[in-house]
Amino acid sequence: MSFRDLDNIEVEYQSKRQNVLEDFYIPCLKEAITYKRAVGYFSSSILLHITEGLGSLAMCGGKIQLLISPTLEAKDYEAIKEGYEIREYVSNKFIQKFDSEIEYPQKEDRYALLAHLISNNILDIKIAIVADIENDQSIFHEKLGIMHDSEGNVISFSGSSNETYNGFVGNYENIDVYCSWKSEDAEERCIKKESRFDMMWEDKEIGLCVIPFPKTIKEEILKYKKDNFDYVELDKKLVRYLKQREQQKVTPSTGKIQLYDYQNQAIKSWVEHNYRGIFDMATGTGKTFTGCGAICELYKNKKRVFSIIVCPYVHLVDQWADDVRKFNIEPLLCYGNNGYKKKLERLIRKFKRKTIDFACIIITNQSFSKDNIQNQISKVLNDTLIIVDEAHNFGARMISDC
Repeated sequence: MSFRDLDNIEVEYQSKRQNVLEDFYIPCLKEAITYKRAVGYFSSSILLHITEGLGSLAMCGGKIQLLISPTLEAKDYEAIKEGYEIREYVSNKFIQKFDSEIEYPQKEDRYALLAHLISNNILDIKIAIVADIENDQSIFHEKLGIMHDSEGNVISFSGSSNETYNGFVGNYENIDVYCSWKSEDAEERCIKKESRFDMMWEDKEIGLCVIPFPKTIKEEILKYKKDNFDYVELDKKLVRYLKQREQQKVTPSTGKIQLYDYQNQAIKSWVEHNYRGIFDMATGTGKTFTGCGAICELYKNKKRVFSIIVCPYVHLVDQWADDVRKFNIEPLLCYGNNGYKKKLERLIRKFKRKTIDFACIIITNQSFSKDNIQNQISKVLNDTLIIVDEAHNFGARMISDC
């Protein structure tokens, strides 16, 4: 078979109308021999959900090139300006942020899959950042994918989805798809998109700095390598895990996660100050995990919490979402036009009626400041916890007056 045998490939996919993974992503991967992907944010969780496609690609000797990016903060750019070598600094930053030390469900399976792909030279990863260190608001925000089949057919796609499970399933996302064999225009787009990816991959693209995947992380992942790797069994384990997750009561819990002493001390001090305070923590010390631990502690003490996490940027919303799920919290993501408003109304209504005792929303500063959102939130203020990420962005009058 080839891509041409997949006669139901559409020109556009919208995550709330179609199952992008099952309708497009996995079927195409199963026929692909190469897959090139450039994304601003990557989570290892997506690999478990596409193992059927990855398995077919791997067994036919296929190759995957993955270009991803860490999140840099203003202080990082300042450090680089002060003389730190940009490649070494970013590599160290990525090592700090990568989730290899975090315990979460199916960690061993995720990393065994990564280890299998890396050790068999199926997967190659590089890191990209915007080279303009004078602008600490610039991020690598590419969302590009290219696949080849054995007959030379090409599929390219681009859109809003990051390479995370939520990017394909949970969020309101849209991707456009071009098939090289369908028209001259589509073929030209595929050629141009692949040429641009190759320029980025070879560190020849203007405005980007691309570096190899840190050896330290690769060595950590390879510790999970298994002699006999079974994609089919991994799929079965995933199905069992998802069913168990559906049956679990969604209440915050640290579970097997062990917070560091300084994180527990920060939470203890916050409790002693009547659940108010600012966590001023260095980069890489686990601010989000401390915030998640605080949510768990408040729920344990109060038995009823409506938690609101406010972030300045959309990519931070997605990162918080990945982290809170490790604490048995399933959040509602609120930004842009992703259809969250009706869901938020229903969630607040259920909380007010006490049919649920816990809820979590993660929302951008811009969405949080809107009058209709403020009116909704005001209905549950008595039991509300607000966590503000990057609080220095929260000082604008429109925000601070909320």
